[in-house]
Amino acid sequence: MPTFIVTQLHSLFQEIPNDAISSLKVPAGRTVTAYADDNFAGTAWTFTSDNSNLTTTGNDNVISSFKIQSYLLIQS
Repeated sequence: MPTFIVTQLHSLFQEIPNDAISSLKVPAGRTVTAYADDNFAGTAWTFTSDNSNLTTTGNDNVISSFKIQSYLLIQS
């Protein structure tokens, strides 16, 4: 299962300030686990679909690190 890891959002994506994410787009077959603090610390939230308004789920402007996991389906 491939995983994309961001331990400090603001250090990788300098144009995005820390704690500034208000929405997420999650492509099909992927799971995003977002964390309130750097290095996967603090409260964690899991998303399997888009969320256009993180205010409704109580995590607007608090995400500092995240992991994106991709699940591959193998048909036989």
